[in-house]
Amino acid sequence: MAAKYALFDLDGTLTAPRGAATPEMLELIQKLRTVAKVGVVSGSDLPKLNEQFTADCRDCVDYTFPENGIVAYQGKRMIGSHSFAEFLGEDKLQEMINFVLRYFSEITLPVKRGTFVEYRMGMLNFSPIGRQCSQEERIQFNEYDKEHGIRQKFVEEMDKRFSKWSSLWFGVMSTVVVAYQVWRPVRHWWTDIRRLLP
Repeated sequence: MAAKYALFDLDGTLTAPRGAATPEMLELIQKLRTVAKVGVVSGSDLPKLNEQFTADCRDCVDYTFPENGIVAYQGKRMIGSHSFAEFLGEDKLQEMINFVLRYFSEITLPVKRGTFVEYRMGMLNFSPIGRQCSQEERIQFNEYDKEHGIRQKFVEEMDKRFSKWSSLWFGVMSTVVVAYQVWRPVRHWWTDIRRLLP
C-alpha cells in the first residue's frame, strides 16, 4: 500500500497568520499522523514556526519545510538546504539590500519601526513599515497602502532595477511584506524527499 502524505501551509491554514496553533489543531495533527505522514510548509524560518507551534514544530509533524522549503527536515534531521546568498552572490546581495534601505529611507509613512530587511535562507523580506510593527500598525499600514500603493510601486522599482538577474521574483506577500524570492524551492525539496521516503 502506498504511503499517505499530508502537507499543509502554516499561516492561514493551520494557524491564523503569525498566530499560535490552538490545542485543538495540535491534537488534530497528532490524530492525522496515525494515518499519514504530516508535513508543514511555511515562508517563516524555524524559530518562527516553533513560536507558532509553541514547541519544536519538528516534534509535532513528520516533515518541516521552513523558508518555503529552502530548508527541509525529516523529524529533527536536516535533509536539505539551499542558500540564497550562495545563489545570488554577496556583491549582488549587498547591492540589493543597500538599494532597499536607501529607498525606504526616502519614503514617509504614518509610522516606521525596525527590521526593514529580513534575510532568510531562500528570500529577502522587505517591509516598508518594518517587521517589528504591532499587529494594529500592520493593519493600519495595509489600509494606507491600499490608498497609496507603496508596496506596488516598490515592486515595480525592484523589477526595473533587478529583474535582469536570473530567476528573480518580486511580489507583495502577507499584509506588510514585499518578498524577494530567488527560485521555487518546492521542486528541490520534493525531489529530494521522494528519494528518501520508504
